[in-house]
Amino acid sequence: MKLRLVPPALLAALALLSGPARAEFFNADTGLTTPDLTVDFESVALRASEVVSDQFVNLGLKFDSAFANADMNPAFVHFSGNRVSNFRSNVGASTGFAIHFVKPVSAAAFAMVTADNGVSTFDAYFHGGWVESAAAPSSLTGSTNIYGFRDIVFDELRIHTNTTDHALLIDNLQFINAPVPEPASAGLLLAGLGLLMGLKRRPRAEPR
Repeated sequence: MKLRLVPPALLAALALLSGPARAEFFNADTGLTTPDLTVDFESVALRASEVVSDQFVNLGLKFDSAFANADMNPAFVHFSGNRVSNFRSNVGASTGFAIHFVKPVSAAAFAMVTADNGVSTFDAYFHGGWVESAAAPSSLTGSTNIYGFRDIVFDELRIHTNTTDHALLIDNLQFINAPVPEPASAGLLLAGLGLLMGLKRRPRAEPR
């Protein structure tokens, strides 16, 4: 059997594509240590039950099926002032709640409460394609109510809770922007991918 050597440029390209070895989901009482930005939703005056969509686009965020200040309970740990939910006051919750990041991020975290005895699921997407999922207990009380992903590149996070009312509330959303490849790295990646396609298309010699 003849061994085929893999060109160094291809190895470099594959290394760039491989990214971190493992994405990490966490549920803790603290968030990201050094976020690029923490959005506390105080930069915009929000009315109770106002639809939230692109009011925070200048901070890098957009939302689906989101509303403001539907529950202003001051007892929620890691919450203060404005907050965002998937329900209006005295109106049932929407199940299509999603956070969109204007630019890809490599980590994100936020405080979240739901009805007690819930299990919430977190689905990360990049350009509409699924990347990673996780699930964790959620409730109204306790300080271990910060959820997030790190070591993963994504631009959308869809959240759903299985409680009877499906309601959730978030605040203090942190994120770290994903690094942008240097021009030289991007060129190397393209060159490596070109070599890979060339190897796939090269006809094999017939055995003699």
